[in-house]
Amino acid sequence: MKQKIQQSTFGLTLIVAAFIALGLLYDFTVPFFEKPDELKHFAVIQHIRQTGQLPVVRAGVYHPWDQEGTQPPLYHLLAAGLALPFDLSRFEEPPRNPHYADERSFIWRERGNNNLYLHPPDEMWRFGSVLLAARLARWLSLAAGVITIILTYRLARLVLGDGAAGPALAAAGLAAFIPQFLHVSTAITNDSLSVTLAAAALLMLVKIIRQGSSMRTALGLGLILGAGAITKLSLLYLAPLTGLILLLDLGRHRSFKRLLSEGFALSGVMLLVAGWWFWRNWQVYGDITALNAHLLYRGGPLTPTPSLAEIWQTEMTGLELSFWAAFGAGQVLLEPWLYDILRSIKYVVFIAVGLGRWRELSAFKRSKQAFRLQTLGLLAAWVIIIFGALLRWMQITPASWGRLLYPALPAMAVVSVWALSQFRIEWGKLRTPGEIWPLALAGLLFLLAAVSPFRYINVAYAKTPLITEANLPANLEPVNLVYDDALRLHGYTVEASSVQPGDWLAVTLYWQAVKPVDKNYSAFVHLLGQDNKVIGQSNSYPDGGNWPTSMLPPGRVLKDTHYAQISSEADAPAVIRLALGIFEFDAPGRPAKPAFNQNGERVEPIVGGVPLLPQQWPALTPTQSMAANFAEQIELAGYDWLDAPLSPGETVPLTLYWRPLAPPGQDLNLFIHLVDPDTGGQVAGFDGPPGFPTRFWQPGYAIIDQRQLALPADLPPGQYELRIGWYNLADFGRLPLADGNDNLRLSVVEIGD
Repeated sequence: MKQKIQQSTFGLTLIVAAFIALGLLYDFTVPFFEKPDELKHFAVIQHIRQTGQLPVVRAGVYHPWDQEGTQPPLYHLLAAGLALPFDLSRFEEPPRNPHYADERSFIWRERGNNNLYLHPPDEMWRFGSVLLAARLARWLSLAAGVITIILTYRLARLVLGDGAAGPALAAAGLAAFIPQFLHVSTAITNDSLSVTLAAAALLMLVKIIRQGSSMRTALGLGLILGAGAITKLSLLYLAPLTGLILLLDLGRHRSFKRLLSEGFALSGVMLLVAGWWFWRNWQVYGDITALNAHLLYRGGPLTPTPSLAEIWQTEMTGLELSFWAAFGAGQVLLEPWLYDILRSIKYVVFIAVGLGRWRELSAFKRSKQAFRLQTLGLLAAWVIIIFGALLRWMQITPASWGRLLYPALPAMAVVSVWALSQFRIEWGKLRTPGEIWPLALAGLLFLLAAVSPFRYINVAYAKTPLITEANLPANLEPVNLVYDDALRLHGYTVEASSVQPGDWLAVTLYWQAVKPVDKNYSAFVHLLGQDNKVIGQSNSYPDGGNWPTSMLPPGRVLKDTHYAQISSEADAPAVIRLALGIFEFDAPGRPAKPAFNQNGERVEPIVGGVPLLPQQWPALTPTQSMAANFAEQIELAGYDWLDAPLSPGETVPLTLYWRPLAPPGQDLNLFIHLVDPDTGGQVAGFDGPPGFPTRFWQPGYAIIDQRQLALPADLPPGQYELRIGWYNLADFGRLPLADGNDNLRLSVVEIGD
């Protein structure tokens, strides 16, 4: 027995140590004030620290705490106490990233700009008063998370049996290693503390079911419920649940006097701890919960009120994603297939809960032991209450945040472990204990939690290391342009050899500050399609918002990758050209800064060429079919031409259907000549490349080349020959046909009077 206790203690110690280590990793990976509402919560802490008073929210009056100024204040009071040694009078909101993208999507890598604020390179290692106070506020949440893990373990031991060390460790692991819980447990927020107090209250209620109530229990529970009431309003739902448990306990001791005395003691302590805050709200806002003031910053309650069916249809996906992992302010997500796996696990747990419930009922009929059934019912009821309360809150204001379910996380962990333990494999001599499944799930969550800071968070927030000119890539397309006498664009690279409509195109720019820069310029990459029409663009502070130009040291080079999505309606095939430059976000009209080359001449910064290919090549259906082979490189499959007498001055459409046989590998010009057969002289026509240059042509492509042939107004009547052919621009050599000729007669053209 002693050995088992030592093993379980060692296991819990490992889980707590891993939680702390991962928590610190999550802390130092995410810049300050980038987690949900961190700056607003810290503004409350700063106000309490500097004034000794709680903030007040008024309609039409802006304060940095916004709606968080109405939150129950226990966490903020504790954090303000930790901040007493620091002067926070200089705290102010950091400069914002104007390109910040606040949305949940799976394209955060391409979109960039996940940082709401601009952060200096060494921010996470600075030791100024404000940042030290912010760090301690985060670590207060981490300490609350540690206590939550320990309480969850104790709750599981109590509910599942004192001998259930393995399942209890699994429950602690399930709670500890959900990536989003780690994210929240290292944030400046009251969420982590609310989970701790909920776990403590559930543990006390389970003890009442097991051992019965007492005055000591009532006083302790009153203290916990009072602290919970001034931490998160959702914890007020513990009060009626507590009353129900005390009523059920009445069947054990059958003393109304004892029930009343314990109830009054519990309520009195709760009122003593929390009553002052509700009275203040009534005096300040005329509302004991201050919810009306809280909703001021959200434009009031939703109107009309969405139905539960509408909430389920529109908000459940975001709620589920952010329960497991939605980093930053909820916009940095995992890959979709990972959420599919986590969603499948959820369904397995639901099935297991039903199976376990049936087994427990069967056992109850046989053994008459109701403790586990009652305690599991308590935990399940708390989960349902929190979920129902959140659904109601979502009908009032947008709030599809999984962390709002975390007060029920300890209960979820215990119920999930109990449910998954119902699956036991017995096949011949092979017997697997049921606890292996929740332990395996906890292990998988640990792996996901350990990978996430590197795979997702760091990618979103880390600054790209600067390089020297000597380290510029070998495949750099040099441009050497200077903008606003401040930034030099050495060149760019494009990795994609071709793209299609709807694709993302990655373009990497290499910037260098030629002197200290005091402005934050936005860089742009505009994708130009046919007729220089913009078919995609990226506008951002460099490095996806992580490297503001005012922080770039002169001389070093920044690798700045932009991702621009090509319009799904873009015409193809075509060649995408790149317009590159900078502008000031706050300048009227946001004009692009002029670009100058190394000779000091102003130039148009349009460069490059990336082939844009259609999703499917069209079928070639010419009215005049043929198979003319030009140098085994290009085949003319046919053409469309008006087979009727033409008039001088008329413009005639000509459509040519090309099928590449081999890559030409160079730009070729097509000549279209109307020739007098008697003299051999050209009377009309032109030379020029196709709209989609031949250097991009590959076998399997199908090119429809539409031209217009303008006939001179003074063209004499008669018969002429329409001839075409190809030549290169290097030496004007023509591509021969199979018969040795260097041009093809397409048609005899009749010109009337």
